[in-house]
Amino acid sequence: MILWAQHARTRLEELTGPGQDADSLRERVSELEATCTAIAAGITSARRAAGDRLASAVTAELAGLAMASAQVEVTLDPVPLGASGADDVAIVLAPHPGAPARPLGQGASGGEISRVMLALEVALADAGEATPTTFVFDEVDAGIGGRTASQVGQRLAELARTAQVVVVTHLAQVAAYADHHIVLEKDTGAADGTVTSVRAVAGQDRTAELARMLSGETTTTALRHAADLLERSDVGR
Repeated sequence: MILWAQHARTRLEELTGPGQDADSLRERVSELEATCTAIAAGITSARRAAGDRLASAVTAELAGLAMASAQVEVTLDPVPLGASGADDVAIVLAPHPGAPARPLGQGASGGEISRVMLALEVALADAGEATPTTFVFDEVDAGIGGRTASQVGQRLAELARTAQVVVVTHLAQVAAYADHHIVLEKDTGAADGTVTSVRAVAGQDRTAELARMLSGETTTTALRHAADLLERSDVGR
């Protein structure tokens, strides 16, 4: 009882001491709310400036990824003040002029999302803000070919300097930029049912695989073209 009385006396002094009455506490809460609101306003301003820079950089990258008419924006919508500020931040995409800008998860195809993701990560890497991690790209080459495919491959190779990049592709122009080339094959006529195999290719085997991707056959012309792709993709890496 004596110990409890000592704790109770200390707690009572804390609750009834100077500045602990209800009016003082309400005043303190108001002061803190004003401080938090001012800090949140500064965060909003910084986010808006950074969002504009990021949107411009990503939109510029998309121009080389067969999405020259696309426009990326970073939107800030006000929300009640919380631990992360007073903004709801979203990255939205208008894939072509006249199309509404919608969040990536709602209005973009799988290929568009992959290319926006690639453009985003390349822009962040160029700004020195990328975090080493692993990225998996599927359908990043959807609907493209030729020079655009080579540009996609080049950007993937640039991103691979600071992160591990795994790409599923059917285009030789993209595959030629990889540090490691892995082939997946499905055999539906195996004795024990369908069998999927995975094998790495290098040297002449890789050249032959790129030739097959280019023309479906390993002709002399296709092999020469594949070798040329590999030689050009190695520049600057």
